[in-house]
Amino acid sequence: MEVLNPADGQAAVAVALGDLASELKVGGTTMLARTFSSELEAKAAGNYVFGVYAASNAVAAAQKHVGPLLASGRKAFAAAGKAVIRIKPTAKGRRVLKRAKSLRVVIRTTFTPVGGRRVVSERALTLKAKKRRRG
Repeated sequence: MEVLNPADGQAAVAVALGDLASELKVGGTTMLARTFSSELEAKAAGNYVFGVYAASNAVAAAQKHVGPLLASGRKAFAAAGKAVIRIKPTAKGRRVLKRAKSLRVVIRTTFTPVGGRRVVSERALTLKAKKRRRG
């Protein structure tokens, strides 16, 4: 079993966070208001936890102060590899996201490698409502 050094763990979390942030930016609040899946690649065995929190205002988002949990997901990896993680909205998150035209959020990603220390990374961004496609 390979143990990650802290720099590799931070890099792995940053990549996962960037991938999720770009998907959310494209999908907006409309996508986050319902359960969606995202592909994730782990560099080592461990647990990934994602949380999407509402930021009360731009200053709070810049300082990464978080409000209520809007959506979350987690995935455990027995070994390095790819998997699909489901991000599911909370009941309060669904209400907020369905009504929001624009919303400041903070995405917090936590990776705990097996036998290692927890690594946390956060990113603030603004999500906008997208029109749902019929079909």
